[in-house]
Amino acid sequence: TYYFPWWKAKELENHVELLKSPDLSKIVCLTNWHKSQWATKYNLDLDRIEVIGNAIEPNNFNKKIKKKSGKIIWSSAPERGLIELLNNWKRIKSVLEHAELHVFTPSYSTEGLKRLKRNLKDVYFRGNVSPEKLHEEMLSAEYWFYLTDYEETYCITALEMQAAGVFPITTKVAGLNETVYNGLMVENTETKWQTSIKILDKASVELKNKIIKYNKNKVKESSWLMRSLEWKKLLDSIYEN
Repeated sequence: TYYFPWWKAKELENHVELLKSPDLSKIVCLTNWHKSQWATKYNLDLDRIEVIGNAIEPNNFNKKIKKKSGKIIWSSAPERGLIELLNNWKRIKSVLEHAELHVFTPSYSTEGLKRLKRNLKDVYFRGNVSPEKLHEEMLSAEYWFYLTDYEETYCITALEMQAAGVFPITTKVAGLNETVYNGLMVENTETKWQTSIKILDKASVELKNKIIKYNKNKVKESSWLMRSLEWKKLLDSIYEN
């Protein structure tokens, strides 16, 4: 969300002025939320900023893997909401009796998980795995609980979950508003867990399947092929001008 004024370990001269220089054709941000952050922080005109998101390779999710009913997946750093998820695990189990939580985390945070281990039924800490293995785990999962307050400029995990046919349950925070196309999204308030679990308990299977199908089709627009065309369009317009 802010500008790093460094290049090869050296601070750039007049780096703040660079953002307003007429020699700078465009600034590219990842989401409209990201764009608004930059425009406000650096007092920039909105028309100077383009939005081109990150992407995934949809073909990574073409494997035919059977869904495991009630399987919930977490694949992020613990500090982005895992402790809250564990604290609300019994509440989740009260509406999803057969739920299982599979926790995947990056290698740098594996040690920290030792402090989180407790006597929680059907919670499995899986640690760090390869991207291919993680995609397979997503394909077999039914729900993604990510009621975070972490402000991400973009969320590639959101794209991957939707491509894998996982039903998203997230907060309406920062880039999640744009990278989660549809799902159970709640405001980031003190009652977010009660609200989301109550809605989940009442949600029909037909509605959830409809949302999953919509997301799987929509996420195809966020392939690297589509992104490359967006970049080409931007670069062509700069060259022409």
